[in-house]
Amino acid sequence: MRYNADMLMQSRQFQDIRVINMRDGQPTTKIVRPIIDPFKLEVAGFYTDHKPENILLVRNIRELNRKQVMIDDVDALSSKDELPRLKEVLDINYQLGGKRAVTHSKKRLGKVEDYIVDTVSYRIEKIHVHQPVWRSFSGGLLIVDRKQILEVDNHKVTLSDATIQSHSLATQQTPT
Repeated sequence: MRYNADMLMQSRQFQDIRVINMRDGQPTTKIVRPIIDPFKLEVAGFYTDHKPENILLVRNIRELNRKQVMIDDVDALSSKDELPRLKEVLDINYQLGGKRAVTHSKKRLGKVEDYIVDTVSYRIEKIHVHQPVWRSFSGGLLIVDRKQILEVDNHKVTLSDATIQSHSLATQQTPT
């Protein structure tokens, strides 16, 4: 699938985006952070600052861009108690940033610094792995495609061994 630049956003770009009520055109709240479903590796919704634990589900978003999110009205926001199907995901409170990135053969690559979300499907399409200083001389930031992610858990993200091989080849082919 080909992506338009407007379809992809870094996770940190979601923070503090205004949520606009289409009924009156006024800001209702702001997004605080994404809610990640680790079973599907996608954004299920967003915590907002409207009231404690008010959640905006992605299905209630009418339009999203880098400056604002449009919703029908404030009724599109839900409390945690109103979302029993999402209870397990909310209880896990999964955060991708800061997780160790390792290959299937247990080679340490660094830590997840950021991730890229497709704003149409809300799938996490790529992760950015910040490599340690001693590894930075050969690349620094490793961008990993969703297809190379084998498993996510509370402590780490496991990537295909081909991830490091393809990164090494790309680094070697870079002109000096």
